[in-house]
Amino acid sequence: MLSIIRFFICAMILVAAVACTAYDSTGLLGPVADSDGTHVSFNPPSDIPYNYANMLKGLPGGEVLDIGEFILFFSYINVSNGNALCLFEYDKRTGEVEYFCKNATCAHNTPGCAAYSLNGNLELVDGTVYAERKIINNGAYTIYMVELINGSFVNKAGPDFGVIRHWGSKAYGQTNDGALIYMPDSGKPETILEYFPHNTRVIVDGYYYTGIIEEIVRIDLRNPPYEPEIVVLPKNNLPIFTTDGTNLYYYDEFFHMVRSDMDGKNQQAVLEWPIWPPSVNFDDEYIYFSLYTGDSSEPENYNLYRMKLDLTGVPELLAELGFRIQSTYTFYQYDKLFLTSQNNYKLYAISKDGTGLAELMLPK
Repeated sequence: MLSIIRFFICAMILVAAVACTAYDSTGLLGPVADSDGTHVSFNPPSDIPYNYANMLKGLPGGEVLDIGEFILFFSYINVSNGNALCLFEYDKRTGEVEYFCKNATCAHNTPGCAAYSLNGNLELVDGTVYAERKIINNGAYTIYMVELINGSFVNKAGPDFGVIRHWGSKAYGQTNDGALIYMPDSGKPETILEYFPHNTRVIVDGYYYTGIIEEIVRIDLRNPPYEPEIVVLPKNNLPIFTTDGTNLYYYDEFFHMVRSDMDGKNQQAVLEWPIWPPSVNFDDEYIYFSLYTGDSSEPENYNLYRMKLDLTGVPELLAELGFRIQSTYTFYQYDKLFLTSQNNYKLYAISKDGTGLAELMLPK
């Protein structure tokens, strides 16, 4: 059973890498043109707690971002040569979904689109929204880090430079070959590490956390020479983890959840149920999660649960969904969760009390 679970987790890493693909039929590279439409302005809260600030999820991350009155998210649209990721916005007040690009004549997969060829990795850094752009031409792809400026995403760094993480107002990027780069507001980017293999990546309180083979390690970004420090050796030999900004959460050999301080100390068991790692997320009061027992015919694998963040009480069944959760998203001062279905990658909204499950209906 455990080998099956490990297989599925590794498979989902591959799915996340393959599924997040945008297509370019023109071969055009470089910054996109401004959109003809006008994007609704937003004012992201400056005091947003860490666990709402689009922390990286292991499988996958950066597909949903809370920017205040709106939530940005990716979903697939049909294009002439297959499916492509497209950026949408969800209005918290009305529950309505619109294209991010407001050009009514835009096909949303051409270089003139305000969100052309984006590939996930949304991140909010000091009030600015960043993302990754992947452009495919003749079987080869080029990746850029892009920045939202005046309603359009324009290239900020690249090529072959995409993933971005942040610590306060300091932004860090990762190149395709594994280099970790500090991105100052002005001046030349600084290479922190020439090569650093990675799995999950996140920055908390000046430490860069990542999974390498069978270890969860961290690097102090405040002080060179930036030497990796082993934090945890998970008993399941998989460096899959997440964090609420205060604790690290990872898994034993039975995929029971364990947590510790951010330095790996004070380990304690959270729940002795087989947790499905991609489904885990947090708000101020609860841990949200789903299960995977190794038998896809068992109905409990298709439920949403929650338990108190302080580990008091017992786990609570929130909803019987009928699908396996790929990712769970929580939002700052908002009473709904977003759930991604592993079956079809559709996005659903559900109230935090487990009622009102509804698919987000994309515009035609």
